[in-house]
Amino acid sequence: MIKKLVCILAACMLLFTLNVQLVLAEETEQTEQVGSPPMYTEFNQLEGKIFGLLTGAPFENLIRSKVGLVKDFEYFNSVADEQLALEEKKIDAYMTSNAVAEWQVNQESRIAIFPEPFGTSLYGFAFRKGDSECAKWQDALNQIPDETKDKLWKKWTGADDSKKTLPKQDWPGKNGTIKVAACDTIPPMSYGGEEDQLMGFDTELILMVAKDMDVHVKFVGMDFSAIMPYVQSGKALFASGGIIVTDERQKTMDFATYYTAAFDVVVLADEDALQIGFWEGLKDNFERTFITEKRYLMILSGLGVTVTVSVAAGILGLLLAFGLVFLRHRIRKVFGKLIAIYSRLIAGIP
Repeated sequence: MIKKLVCILAACMLLFTLNVQLVLAEETEQTEQVGSPPMYTEFNQLEGKIFGLLTGAPFENLIRSKVGLVKDFEYFNSVADEQLALEEKKIDAYMTSNAVAEWQVNQESRIAIFPEPFGTSLYGFAFRKGDSECAKWQDALNQIPDETKDKLWKKWTGADDSKKTLPKQDWPGKNGTIKVAACDTIPPMSYGGEEDQLMGFDTELILMVAKDMDVHVKFVGMDFSAIMPYVQSGKALFASGGIIVTDERQKTMDFATYYTAAFDVVVLADEDALQIGFWEGLKDNFERTFITEKRYLMILSGLGVTVTVSVAAGILGLLLAFGLVFLRHRIRKVFGKLIAIYSRLIAGIP
């Protein structure tokens, strides 16, 4: 009996330790960016390279101002096409927003973000020039706390897709329905999900404002190059989809801004830097567990519970065993046979 109790206790401790490590791994994956080291770390290393851009994204001059000589530009309809072209080495780098860049490196370790952004600006919803609704939406967006926006940002740029849900439009909508031209190919800002439902950071932010304004929203998905012309033609109130405000765009559109944007360049990860030796990895895990993050405290805090549960289970099992043995000797007929069958069955299970 004592040996069984020791085995049970050891098994429980092992399972608990493994479970803690799995939880820590999941939490680390969800909260830490998968920051693979980039192949290129200086601007001069990007000279003579082929850059990818989304169709309609006017960033050629910005790239030339930082890099200098660029071999060529290739244009794509979606960020997925850009990433695929990079991984197949058809291009050497591509410029995108910080939202897209963070989301992509959290999904794929073979790509990385160039260490210095090419510029900063703001994300905005694009309205027709002179539209008075722009000011109303700007006021409403300003009412949303920065902490709330930061939480939404981490939610949509993170790797945990199970958290990426949207509120239902269950408010009355007494002030009518508005139409929004939304790019449906730019995760995590605005993209098509299951059953053609539009998802993303922009989408949830719009729904939050719409609820306060008591209006319903009809999203019209399309390519990025079409969203602003669609608004200019009067077919939608405004355009969304990770739009970064630029001087050129401000000449033709008004913007209700809502979050800090950066122009990031995505390149391939440095494969040599990713190959960490066994002992170096072991040293890094030891330092993180016992020095930097003190993960051992979580294990120790749970050992007391594990020991208590194990001892209690052993005591209850011992009392149950004595009770069954007593009944077996007292009642030898049917009940005694059932107890005997139960004992042989349990004894035969490892």
